[in-house]
Amino acid sequence: MSPLRSWTDRHPVLVFALKTAAGAALLAALVWYVDVHALIASVRSARPEYLAAGAALAVVNLAVQFARWKYLLQTVRVRATNATVFRSLAAGFTAGFFTPGQIGEIGGRLFALDGRQRASILTMSAVDKLYILGVTVAAGILSAVIFFPLFLPAQWGAGLTTIAVLLLCAVLVGFLFPSLTKTLLLRLPERIRNHRWYAVFKIFETDFHNSTGQWLMLLTAAFFGIIILQYHCFVNAFSPTPLTASALCVPIVLFVKSIILPVSIGDLGIRESASVFFYARTGVPAAAALGASLCIFAVNIVVPALLGIFVLFTSHKR
Repeated sequence: MSPLRSWTDRHPVLVFALKTAAGAALLAALVWYVDVHALIASVRSARPEYLAAGAALAVVNLAVQFARWKYLLQTVRVRATNATVFRSLAAGFTAGFFTPGQIGEIGGRLFALDGRQRASILTMSAVDKLYILGVTVAAGILSAVIFFPLFLPAQWGAGLTTIAVLLLCAVLVGFLFPSLTKTLLLRLPERIRNHRWYAVFKIFETDFHNSTGQWLMLLTAAFFGIIILQYHCFVNAFSPTPLTASALCVPIVLFVKSIILPVSIGDLGIRESASVFFYARTGVPAAAALGASLCIFAVNIVVPALLGIFVLFTSHKR
């Protein structure tokens, strides 16, 4: 174990405080840049119907995440009631809130599920996160190929377009045809395949087929599309914005947020900075982009984490 990892494990409260301070500092700097008066005026004139629509979509977002997680558990024959699946999902939200890049969701979802199938559950949790990352990368690349030539042509060129298209094709093939992974796994030496930890990867040989990956990719794309619509509703609550602007900006914002080292709670500050930067290029006021991003943080990160705390508490009491 690295000295840094050892230190963070021994001082979790201090790490949490530092990450909270980092997020607050990033957000404070961004608010100062945006202009507090403009932000306040934007909030006061916000259109409630768009705020309500964005919040309502959070429920749809949660339903899609539930469907994805239940499908993954069924893939590896983990038997669980809908209530158990929901408790597991909610516990993952809380664990993810306090960990970098929400990686804690992977372990948090073990809650309320059969411990005898821990390897399968952990593997499916990792696959869940991996497919979200795959769709984020694919959508981010596709948006970047259109966005940068239109709004930041000096930072783009034909060479980058070629690289982006090749990478996009590689991501789509890899995630839509996961059986290719099976071919690679079968070529591993026997001493690796017989190791006890190989059971985690064995699922890709036995239960995870092309049809599984394609259906999961479809569910993940739906989840991603809901987030774009949420962003669009929230930004329109503060300033009229065309759907094309959100369709181009949001995938890049999520892509940037995913590849930058998480240094704050719930990526607070990083997501907001990226939102202001990219939306501003399409003519959207900085205050509107910041307000929309904070709304996303509230309904998609904070509220699910609080829901998970409630589920954990009530389960403990029971």
